[in-house]
Amino acid sequence: MTLIEVILTLAILTILLAGLGGLVGGALSQWRYGQGRSELLYQGNFAMERMVEATSRSRRLLVPLADNPATVAVVENERELLAVTLDPGLDRDADGFADADNDKDGLVDEDIPTDNTNDGVPGIVGIDDDGDGNVDEDPGGADGFTDNDEDGVVREDCIDGIDNDGDGTIDEDIPKDNDELGGNDGDFDNDGDGLESEDWLDPVVFFVSADGTTLMERMPTLNPVTGADYAERPILQAQLVELEVERLPAGPDDRGVLVEITLLLHDAEAGDLTLQSLVRVGKGE
Repeated sequence: MTLIEVILTLAILTILLAGLGGLVGGALSQWRYGQGRSELLYQGNFAMERMVEATSRSRRLLVPLADNPATVAVVENERELLAVTLDPGLDRDADGFADADNDKDGLVDEDIPTDNTNDGVPGIVGIDDDGDGNVDEDPGGADGFTDNDEDGVVREDCIDGIDNDGDGTIDEDIPKDNDELGGNDGDFDNDGDGLESEDWLDPVVFFVSADGTTLMERMPTLNPVTGADYAERPILQAQLVELEVERLPAGPDDRGVLVEITLLLHDAEAGDLTLQSLVRVGKGE
C-alpha cells in the first residue's frame, strides 16, 4: 500500500468512528434520559399517592383554608403545602387503638382542646396556616392558644356544620366547648367521660424543603404526648420541586371538600414533569 492509500484509509476510518461515536453518545444520552425520567416518575407517583391517600382517608382538611372574603391581600385556599388530620383508622403499632386516638378510649377527635392541635402555638406548629407570611403568630387572646387558623380571632367556629364567623371555612377554629361557641354552657367534657381536652387533631403535613429540592412528609409520632411530637422524612427529591394545593370552592351539591394537588418537578437528566390529582377529603375513609 502506498502512503496515500494508508492516509485515505485512516481518514475514512476516522469519519466512520466519529459517526459511530455520535450514535453511541446519542444512545447513551437517551438511555440516561429514560432512566432519569423513570426514576423521577416513580418518585413523583409515590409522593402523589402519599398525599392522595392521606387526604382521601382524612376527616378534615386543615390547610389550605377556604378563601376568607375579608382578607383581600391574602388568598388562603391556594397554598404550597397540604395539611390534613391523621387517618382515623391507622394503627401503625397494631396495639388495637388508632394512632389518632390520643386518649385510647376507642374514639378519635371526640374531645378537642382549645389548642386544637395541642402543640402550644396558634395553628399547626411551624406552619403558616393562613398564608400571610407569618408562622405561629401571637393570637392576642387571654385564654391561651385558641387561634387555630391564625386569622387573629379566637374561638370562632364550634362544631355545628355552620360557618359561624363568615370566613368561608366550617368548624375550623374550635373552642374548648366543641359544640357551643364560647363555652356558654360551661360543659367542656365533650364526650361525657368526666375528662376534658383529651383528643387533639393530629396533622399530617406535606411541604417543600427550604432549598426547593425535597418534598417532606410530617407524621405524628407513635403515642405522642403533645401535638408537637412528630417526625419528618423526605418522600421525593429532584433538582426542583414545587407543590401547589388548591381547596376548591364548595358548591351546593358538593359532598365533602375537594382538593386539587399539583406536583411540578425538574431534573437535569429527566427534564420537567407535572403530576396532578383531584381528591375528595374523606372519600376513602
